[in-house]
Amino acid sequence: MRLSKALLLLLGIFLAFPFFSEETIDEKLKRLASDVAEIAQKESGVKDKLALLKKRVLLSETTLTKLKKEKESALIELETFKKEMEKVKEEENEVFAYFKSRLKIMYIAGFMGEYRALFSTESAEDLLQANLLLNSLAMKDEKEIQRLNILRRDKESKESALKERMATIEAVERESILERERLSEEIKNVNKILESLSQNGEIARKNLAETIENAKKMDLYFKDLNFKNKVEMYGKNILLFKGRLLKPVKGKVIQGFGDYLHPKFKTKLPHTGIDFEAAYGSEISAIFDGEVVFADWLSGYGYTVIISHPQSYYSLYSHLDKIETKIGDVIKTGQRIGLSGGDPTKNFSGIYFELRQGKTAVDPLPWFKE
Repeated sequence: MRLSKALLLLLGIFLAFPFFSEETIDEKLKRLASDVAEIAQKESGVKDKLALLKKRVLLSETTLTKLKKEKESALIELETFKKEMEKVKEEENEVFAYFKSRLKIMYIAGFMGEYRALFSTESAEDLLQANLLLNSLAMKDEKEIQRLNILRRDKESKESALKERMATIEAVERESILERERLSEEIKNVNKILESLSQNGEIARKNLAETIENAKKMDLYFKDLNFKNKVEMYGKNILLFKGRLLKPVKGKVIQGFGDYLHPKFKTKLPHTGIDFEAAYGSEISAIFDGEVVFADWLSGYGYTVIISHPQSYYSLYSHLDKIETKIGDVIKTGQRIGLSGGDPTKNFSGIYFELRQGKTAVDPLPWFKE
């Protein structure tokens, strides 16, 4: 459901302006509870970042371990390659020895020695045998040359591949070590921030607890039930109940949080809350302790109740058939605030529900107990 300008204006008023020029005890409680929540949220964010950094360090350590094994394997291959090169060198020496002997024979035979060998034959059969012998020597020379070239190419190729592999491993290893050092330094800085937030949180919680205790000693605490409920309300932290809240109505979710495609017009529409389908006239209850800040007809929402909870959270219940609370009432968790109606534009009976942190809508489903 699109958030109407009227609802934004209402939330803006609740968040931006105090009801009295001088801070009252309940305003002080609200401010201190918001401070506690703000610090807690920052702590949560920092802890998430710290957990991510630790995972990255673990990944870096795993990478280094893998690289170490690859490097060891490459060094073993390099040693094996050196031994193979010794054999190749022996084969090269054999080839060189062969050509050395061939050159010696050719030198002794002198210039045109092959031709003299052919012309010195006395018969056609001798000539044929001499020719076959010379051709055989030439073919052997060619094969030896080819073998020498292959040995050299294989040697150069393997040597180049091994050097390239070692260079890559060492480069990645250096980068991984630097990354680990950077992450370790970042973890130190994040831990300092976390320590500072923890100290500030402790101070904020202490101030809130002291203010609550002082409020409990006031005559108003014993004479005004609404004030008493409000004081006790600020002693609770809605953030601690995420995943444990009861749903506002007994029914199933028929439209979740987030944009959806209009079935008729095929256009994407924002939906900053969830739709609960429930029998007409079903009991609607508050999801958590809070103070009613709006209870009236709201354009585009029908009869609506908005409850302000500690830590600057708001819950909105709209499309009610009946409102059974009023502005200023301090509501307990599970307390009945009205009866469900329906949304004629969507042709269903039930309610529309939103949960907001300040003005920002959040997905309510993770907050509810399964």
